[in-house]
Amino acid sequence: MTSLDGTCFYLFLAGLGTGIAFMTVLLLLADKAAAREARRQFPLTSDTPRRRRFRDAIPVETTDMIQRQLVPGPGTSPCGCGRMPHLIETRGNPDPKRLADKPTTAYHLECPPCGITTDRDPHQLVPQAQWNAGITHPIDVTRLSA
Repeated sequence: MTSLDGTCFYLFLAGLGTGIAFMTVLLLLADKAAAREARRQFPLTSDTPRRRRFRDAIPVETTDMIQRQLVPGPGTSPCGCGRMPHLIETRGNPDPKRLADKPTTAYHLECPPCGITTDRDPHQLVPQAQWNAGITHPIDVTRLSA
């Protein structure tokens, strides 16, 4: 065996080792991406143990805000324009500048044509009592829902 054959053998082993190291890095990156996608698809619940890092424990739904319109309860007075106000249920994080640690639900009454609304509250009856008492303020443009 000549020295050239030995050099080729060692170059082959070096290339093989480099290929194995490269594949290991690719597999680790793919595994990390798959774990991140699984966290997005299956948000943590209250019975799931907390992760070590706080940002891994934040469910995706806490960063978004979802609103839906409900029928106001009986005894809610109509607005000054004669229309019934909208009872809006807000789920998620109402403040997009910060991450919430858990999803919240809040309610408020608003009349978009008149441009008035009540403050958000976790209970349905409080905004209705504020509406009937006349405790309202102008609608913020970012909160307009109808």
